[in-house]
Amino acid sequence: MVQGALQHDRLIHHIQPLCHLECPHGDLLTFWRKPSPADERYVSPYNAVGPPVKYVTFEPDVGGWNNIRMQMETILVFAMATGRSLVLPPDQPLYLLNKGKGHENAHSFADFFPFEHINHRVPILTMEQYMAREAVTGRLRINGTISYPPGNKTEFIGTDKVDRNAMWKYLRETSACPTWESMKEFLVIPPGPGINVSHYPDRKEYDLRRFAFGASRRAVYYDDFWQHQSNVHFISMPGSGYRLLTHFYTFLHFEDESMDKLFKRFVR
Repeated sequence: MVQGALQHDRLIHHIQPLCHLECPHGDLLTFWRKPSPADERYVSPYNAVGPPVKYVTFEPDVGGWNNIRMQMETILVFAMATGRSLVLPPDQPLYLLNKGKGHENAHSFADFFPFEHINHRVPILTMEQYMAREAVTGRLRINGTISYPPGNKTEFIGTDKVDRNAMWKYLRETSACPTWESMKEFLVIPPGPGINVSHYPDRKEYDLRRFAFGASRRAVYYDDFWQHQSNVHFISMPGSGYRLLTHFYTFLHFEDESMDKLFKRFVR
């Protein structure tokens, strides 16, 4: 046992130099870096603008788990950056993860993400809580007219396709639904509400950074219209062009470069 421990120590000593990264951009390549105290104190400048409580809901991607994970991370960063509470869909079958029995055939995002920790930074609600707080109380509207959820209920069964689709239809009708195409467009998030970076003295440097990020893709903006929506709902319908199939760091462009680095640290 002692000999085995010595061999282990020599092996660790031998490979340690390989773990040291010497690169001027090494910070961008180092994963799982703990957020600094300043990071932990960060509060989005969008928190206090728009409705007192703002939400984001979403339909899980129709692809496999890696696509679902990418979508989830993008929406999570979007929620934190824009001062929104994240509403989780009810447990439901996920592609290639629906081969079991009972609960093994349906999954909650809480089965994969540590929301007990994430909740310290982004408020997390279940769909049932959202429906109880906003829907059956008459706060959701279609063209200015109060709209109650199907059956005036708060709980929708995610494993029941009819019930699940009725829920999605209701959310699509009572929410602001972006048509952003993640493969052709990127979402620009200003440093704060109403801030125009065209007035920056170092605009030329910023333009170069933005071009490097977006290349030939079109820029779409998170502006006052979106900030004043009580709920932003992401539809998942690839055939109709609704699919958030991208990493957050290739779709969400923060005009403030320090915010870009901050969110990368949080997700790592």
